[in-house]
Parts: sequence; structure tokens; C-alpha cells
Amino acid sequence: MFEPHEAGSPRAHKWIGFAGLLVVGAIAFSLAVMWLWNGLMPGVFGVRSITFRQALELLVLSRLLFGSSLGSLGHRLHLRHHMIERWDSMTPEERERFRHGLRDHHHHHQQQYPRPDPPMPQA
Repeated sequence: MFEPHEAGSPRAHKWIGFAGLLVVGAIAFSLAVMWLWNGLMPGVFGVRSITFRQALELLVLSRLLFGSSLGSLGHRLHLRHHMIERWDSMTPEERERFRHGLRDHHHHHQQQYPRPDPPMPQA
């Protein structure tokens, strides 16, 4: 049922590469946060500069508070793949009905929420 992976297997190399990429990404993002903070915040708000460790801790805190955009990116890519598969399995008639439904939805949305006219320039 469950077979342990050998250290030399391609799957193990994939996970080691992913972990390495994760570490390099964390270092790069922490350096970017530190550089931006130390370049902007002391001059704008008069706060102290931060260390690399504090920048890393800020990243972890922001991840805990606000979540990760990487998760939502993965979700969007999954939905896109799913829609492509559905589109490929549709007949030409189903595709046309789908397009027609999108046009009707867009038209209804425009009627329900019209764009305001741009302001007139004053002389």
C-alpha cells in the first residue's frame, strides 16, 4: 500500500528541489521586505530599520493574517484547467449556447449596472 521512496528516486529529487526552491524563495522575499522596509519606512514614518530575521518574521505573520496568494493561484489554475477540459468536450452547438449565455449575462449586467457618464470638462 505505502512504499517508502528511496533517496535517489525521481520523486525524492522533486521534493528536495521543491524544498530548496521554498528556502530560496523565503530568503529572497525576506531580503526584499528588509530592503523595502529599510529604504522606505524610516524616512516616511520615522521607525527603526529591521533585520533579516525580523523581515522573515513579518512574512510569516502576514501569511498567517492574510493567507497566501499562491493557494488562490493554484485554485485559479485548477479551475482554468477544468474549464478547458469542459470546453474541449463540448459539441459546437453546446459551445454556441455557452457563448450566447455569456452574451446575455453581459448584456443583463450592463443594463442593471450602467456605467456613469464621464464628467464634463469645465471651461
